Amino acid sequence: MMGIFLVGIVFAEETGSLWDTAQNYLEPGQTKTIVQDLHSDNMNDIQSVRSLFCNDNKTTRDVELTMRPWQRKEICMILLNSSNTPIPILFWFTEAILDKDWVPNCQGENTWNMFDKSIKNNILSWITIPASWTIIQRFTYVADKLSSGDIYGCFWFSINKKETLKDGNMFLIIPRKVSYIKVKIRWDVYNFGWLDDMKDVYNINKNSIFTVIAIVLGILIIITIFQKDSKKDKHRKNK
Repeated sequence: MMGIFLVGIVFAEETGSLWDTAQNYLEPGQTKTIVQDLHSDNMNDIQSVRSLFCNDNKTTRDVELTMRPWQRKEICMILLNSSNTPIPILFWFTEAILDKDWVPNCQGENTWNMFDKSIKNNILSWITIPASWTIIQRFTYVADKLSSGDIYGCFWFSINKKETLKDGNMFLIIPRKVSYIKVKIRWDVYNFGWLDDMKDVYNINKNSIFTVIAIVLGILIIITIFQKDSKKDKHRKNK
């Protein structure tokens, strides 16, 4: 019994010393203000990365698209890394909701996201930007056939590295940067989506198409040469 009692005292002293040194330890009935440290492990990296839109050969922080229902338009994005090391990033598109002051508030990436679903064939959600480099990414926004009015969206990105919770903090800080997208849906339904689909198929597969054409032409040239040689041989034999 005495041994158990002594072990209990030692354990209580060690546990008490750990709790006493914790910055957010509270006595019963005590109220304490905790100042959250906003520093992040990836703060320097995210300050080194910028995103800009490049629609119509112009660089802008935000972008506005004027479209018809069922039409599609390109969203051109520039990602710049000004540091001397490669930086991996995560990025995504989300909806934005206007508050009472008409300021768009970006929704979380885990919420139901119709804006992201309007980005055609958007299977890429991460990329590594080389040191002191610029990458251009192009996305296609497809307006819903029944959509009208103004639609607001956001382009988010964060650093694709693990964050750790700092001692004394209550929340894990993950810094992100955001750019705003406004889509103005006007006029009647656009009925040439099939033509745009054909253009997309061509642009995506044009290298393969040219390769196949070159192979077919090469085979036809070889066949033509052999046919000419065989005709010459027959002509000589007839002589």
